[in-house]
Amino acid sequence: LENITTIPNEVHVGDKFEVSATVTNTLPLNITFIAGNCNSDFSTNLNTIVEEIPTPQCVNRVLPTVLEPGDKTTVQERSGTGKQYKAVAEGEANGNAILSYSIEVKPEGSLLTTSLNSQVVKPFNVTILQ
Repeated sequence: LENITTIPNEVHVGDKFEVSATVTNTLPLNITFIAGNCNSDFSTNLNTIVEEIPTPQCVNRVLPTVLEPGDKTTVQERSGTGKQYKAVAEGEANGNAILSYSIEVKPEGSLLTTSLNSQVVKPFNVTILQ
């Protein structure tokens, strides 16, 4: 996870915002995850000076995204996933960005492919302006 940013880029007290990030596959295998505007394997949590705003859930489903080694894409925690933030005070809000993903592996000599689930967690912060 890189380039974890807010949408909009500048957040002031009282603003609602969402979070996006760039996913780069640094593994030698393909990774698979969901990155839709209704369901997403990308999530965030922030502490203290922001509050979570519940948003209506949507039910559209998307096909999984497959990233080959070295590929990158942008993921966003859309309002359709049921999470949006509102800045409630000035200062730094700290939290984590989390991406759950799976890797398909085929053990040597095996005919079956095994799916291994994992996640990457990256701390980030948001500066809330007056």
